[in-house]
Amino acid sequence: MSGPVVAVIGGLGIAGGSDQPPGLVDASLQFSSHVEGVVAADRDAPIAAGLSVMFATGSYDNTQPPPSFTSNPDERISFRRGGIGLVIEGRLPLGPVHLVAGAAPYLVLTEAKASAIVQPVLIPADYFSESDVSVGAEVRAGVDVRVDARALVGVRGGWTWYSAHLGAAGGGTFGGPWAELRIAVEFDTLSR
Repeated sequence: MSGPVVAVIGGLGIAGGSDQPPGLVDASLQFSSHVEGVVAADRDAPIAAGLSVMFATGSYDNTQPPPSFTSNPDERISFRRGGIGLVIEGRLPLGPVHLVAGAAPYLVLTEAKASAIVQPVLIPADYFSESDVSVGAEVRAGVDVRVDARALVGVRGGWTWYSAHLGAAGGGTFGGPWAELRIAVEFDTLSR
């Protein structure tokens, strides 16, 4: 009989950006990922909970004017966010298929940067760089399929909310949908 199970999970996908006029407009699609470690009472337990680290990176139209001593400014402001939080998922096992829904609060770090070439030394440097830390939240749903005694593959889709204030570029409440492909590898904490 197996005891508690620890799963290490990795996910890769895309996320939608959200505009915050006037300074953060024309949001790109974002590269999205989650890395998680969760614990469940057993492989088919209805609840799993653990630590989640999420990351996304994308860009906005560069609305920040460069200093007079620079040239060739970036056309886009690079934008990224990273967060750490606690995730809880409810699971409904249907044979090898698990239907899943969950939520997570996060502490989120958001960063935005733009660079240009400094004259006359011709060295690239950031002329705009802002960051902010806030709380955020996420809801999600998806499906996992057991492909091995210790492995599952699946999909997750959800929505993330967080706030950020990024200096002259402005800010507000950000958020958007995301979707990822995931793989989970399980480890028994004890067996007998």
